[in-house]
Amino acid sequence: MKIEATELRIGNLVFFNKKEHTLRCEDFYYMKKDGIYEAIPLTEQRLENFGFENYKEGYFSYNGFDVATKHASDAYELLKYISNDFYPIQWVQYAHKLQNSYFALTNEELIYNNATQTLPDPS
Repeated sequence: MKIEATELRIGNLVFFNKKEHTLRCEDFYYMKKDGIYEAIPLTEQRLENFGFENYKEGYFSYNGFDVATKHASDAYELLKYISNDFYPIQWVQYAHKLQNSYFALTNEELIYNNATQTLPDPS
C-alpha cells in the first residue's frame, strides 16, 4: 500500500525498494517527488522488533500496551491494560500506524530494532 506523507512521522517504519527503512527528515523530499514508500504490514516478528514480548498465545505486551494478534485476519488490536481489564484503543494493520498511535498516547517513540537507515539515491 502506497503511503501519503501526511500519514507519516520521522522514525516511522516503511518499505523502500522492498526493504524495511526507518524514515528520516530527508526522506520526505523523495516521498513527495517519487511516492516510492509503502506501508509495512504488522507481523508477530515485527512486534518483537518493536520491543513487544509474547506473553501468551496471540498477545504481545510493551510498556503497558498490549496487542492482540488473533482477533482479525488482517489487523491487530491495540489494547491498554488498566485496573485488571483490557480496553480497546484501535485496530492497526501497518507498522507506521502502530508507531503513530503509540506516540499519540505516550508522547514516546516506538523504535524498531531491525531497519536500515540508508537514504535513496538522489539521482
